[in-house]
Amino acid sequence: MKDRFTHSSNTERTRVRPKMRLDVFERDAFRCQYCSVVFDKLQLTIDHLVPLALGGVDEVTNYVTACRPCNERKAAQPLSVFAASLNISIGDLPVHGDPVIDNERLPIEIRLVRKRIFDSVRSGELAAAGRTFQKRMEKEYRRAFWQTAAGQKLEAAFPLLPGHVRIMIPEIQSIADNERDYLLLVELAKSANTRNLIGSVLNKEVPIEIVVRKLARSSPDDSLRKRLNQAMERFEAQMSGRAPRPADQITPMPLRAYHPADRAACLALFDSNIPDYFLASERPAFAAFLEQPAGSFYVVESEPNGIVACGGWYVDGKIAGLVWGIVHRAHQRAGLGKMLLEERLRLIRADRRATQARVRTTAAVQGFFERAGFKVARPHLPGVVAEVPLVELVLEL
Repeated sequence: MKDRFTHSSNTERTRVRPKMRLDVFERDAFRCQYCSVVFDKLQLTIDHLVPLALGGVDEVTNYVTACRPCNERKAAQPLSVFAASLNISIGDLPVHGDPVIDNERLPIEIRLVRKRIFDSVRSGELAAAGRTFQKRMEKEYRRAFWQTAAGQKLEAAFPLLPGHVRIMIPEIQSIADNERDYLLLVELAKSANTRNLIGSVLNKEVPIEIVVRKLARSSPDDSLRKRLNQAMERFEAQMSGRAPRPADQITPMPLRAYHPADRAACLALFDSNIPDYFLASERPAFAAFLEQPAGSFYVVESEPNGIVACGGWYVDGKIAGLVWGIVHRAHQRAGLGKMLLEERLRLIRADRRATQARVRTTAAVQGFFERAGFKVARPHLPGVVAEVPLVELVLEL
């Protein structure tokens, strides 16, 4: 489906194209899904699971293989009534042609969320019919997805992304081979017109950026061309000065907003870094900060270890300051600090107010930020305590 997010569902009976008919038969192994008998294709028909007369749509997600006797016997009965008469479960009936259910690269729990929504419509528990069927399905999918553990982790990992973008992250990860593709697809997910391309025109088999640039130049759809160029501008602004990474290194941080109940765990992070990175005399300053964090402050959770890192940022004019980035001593040297820094910078860029990121840190950590592209702006500043002077580093965003 190439217009998944702007689609008006078809409610009028149309002729099923031979290729689509054969595709459905093959996926059902030429087996009638009602009586479970295998037939020659000439003895098979396409049935509408939810009859058109009852508001069903004439689209592949509502198609199923049926022998002629079963199709005629079902007629315009509600599927729940006919399935009960045959003692079959609606949940055992397949869904064809859905981009989420068909995507085998997605976790099975996500695909099952989608399948259960179709089952609810087919059983009559959920009202979704007529030309708005597809839009209702997407809305119900979002609502159900945010109630799952996977959905809640995404909400925590990407607090600044709109929900309609955030929910596309698993699909984007199943397509992107590198960071450029990943970030470009995220930008495309921000508009329904360009979001339609994800998983259809833009898939694992095509060079994502090349195809997008070509469409941005030559698509006959003026509105799509405009949206594509806007997405490309945002993407290029993000990629300025960034080195690409493989897609398998791009994972959502289990990041969530700090809560006062996290105070003890955050102090434990601090304590684990005494005396290598902090002095005990600096602890009161961090404890005071936790009472009322300035700007945005986050914690990183990892099962079964609980909170393993924290860090925040604030904006002052055109400068975004990074504050109190701490990784538990036991979890250092595993890339967590780098990921936490990159995620905070991503959030700052998405916020769009700042043009420069600034951090004040000790000489012991200076090299970490320099490797991330920061430059020394002021080499000698007074610290939280007199014994520990600070270095100020900046990064142009």
